Amino acid sequence: MWRPTQAGVRRWRGVLALGTILLVAGACGGGKRPSGVAAAGREEDSGARQAAPSAADLDALRALPYLSTASARAAASPCGVVTYDRWRAFDGYNLFQDYENEALLMDMDGRIVHVWALPDGRMEAVRLLPDGSLIGVATQILFHLRWNSETVFTVHGEFHHDVQPLDDGELLVLNQETHRYVGRNVAFDLVERRDAAGRLLDRWSTWEALQELRLLEEPSPLDVPAEGDDPARYNYFHMNTARPLPDTPLGRRDPRFRQGNWLLCARNTDLIFIVDPSTGDIVWSWGPGELEWPHAPIMLDDGTILIFDNGSRRHYTRLLRIDPVSGSILWEYTGTPPASFYTWQRGMAQPLPNGNILVTDSESARAFEITPGKAVVWEYLHTNMVDGEFHSIYQMLRLPRAPVERLLEVNTPRVPPSSLQRRSCGDRPTPVPTPIPPPPPETRIDLAAARISAPPATKGTPQSLRDGDEHTAFISD
Repeated sequence: MWRPTQAGVRRWRGVLALGTILLVAGACGGGKRPSGVAAAGREEDSGARQAAPSAADLDALRALPYLSTASARAAASPCGVVTYDRWRAFDGYNLFQDYENEALLMDMDGRIVHVWALPDGRMEAVRLLPDGSLIGVATQILFHLRWNSETVFTVHGEFHHDVQPLDDGELLVLNQETHRYVGRNVAFDLVERRDAAGRLLDRWSTWEALQELRLLEEPSPLDVPAEGDDPARYNYFHMNTARPLPDTPLGRRDPRFRQGNWLLCARNTDLIFIVDPSTGDIVWSWGPGELEWPHAPIMLDDGTILIFDNGSRRHYTRLLRIDPVSGSILWEYTGTPPASFYTWQRGMAQPLPNGNILVTDSESARAFEITPGKAVVWEYLHTNMVDGEFHSIYQMLRLPRAPVERLLEVNTPRVPPSSLQRRSCGDRPTPVPTPIPPPPPETRIDLAAARISAPPATKGTPQSLRDGDEHTAFISD
């Protein structure tokens, strides 16, 4: 497994700190193409009117592996679960990866309860299937593992970043292919639909759609022809998300947002867009001039879109919820102060059934849950140290408690000793979070005022369901 030295980490961070891409501001929303932009060609399209990109511009677009270690945290900082409001956090289990060959299932108190392991390869995105098996991508491999980590299949390619199981058992996954583009070797992304056995059914290519995509984005440094021989390999779009749209009232009245269309995210061009897979057409886009290296857009049940906006040039990260029809920002979250929440690459925001959001702050090796009112109700600081630095968290997903506990009851949980040995806080003890006490017995519960949006709790298990920061309802048996 590739792992950088500490000196290499520092050098690469220094390069990327300088490697901001100089883009001209100008948003593109509502699926409308900006006027006055020339259509793109292929190898012969020189882009000669653009200034030559600097070495730092190009370094930021090199197709290099993600670093496995996180940004430095203060040596005195705690780790493990450090905040847990049991009444407002969405109860469940946490599935995540940290650039080992393992996927970890952790309870809300920070205990690892099950581990899936690949024979080799750094895991990236993983998804738990109803039977307890795991589908995922890892260092250019698409894989399927049973509960006991027995391999169902592996497919080799240039798979990366995301895999999404579809309702019919098929898979939506990101792949890549390399083309010679204006004198450079450049990777272009593929969105592939594969069957349940990993066999390719069809694909959509950013290389084939490059002319259309260039009308929606700001000019890239890679559009300027190379001067002399350049042996490096670059990444034009660096897509990180491919999700099918859910059924929403918006999608029923506007075909751009209908169920089954694909919501895609191209980090290097600050672009999120929707493709109709039945035609291959790009039907909507948004982002340039507003987003900075975004990740993980997802359409919510009301038709709005939640976006993890990394902020690679402003140096703080924010979460946005936008109206895709008007392009207006409806809700925004930043840290206090803003620089306290910043992950320049990677990251994810998962909407939870009770209205909260689970946030993966990858570069700080941290995950936290916030309410709609922006209160932090659960926080985890990772416990895996490598050469004195914490391993990054690639993505963390919150899974509902009931289906996971059914899997734990019918399968044998497996946590190898080596997995636990790696998970320490160095010389510091893991803090035990102080649970928030329940409300006093005389508390009046106004069910009429509460908006109950989470699934019913398992019989006998209290569960808090929150409407913003005002009303709470409790369900037992």
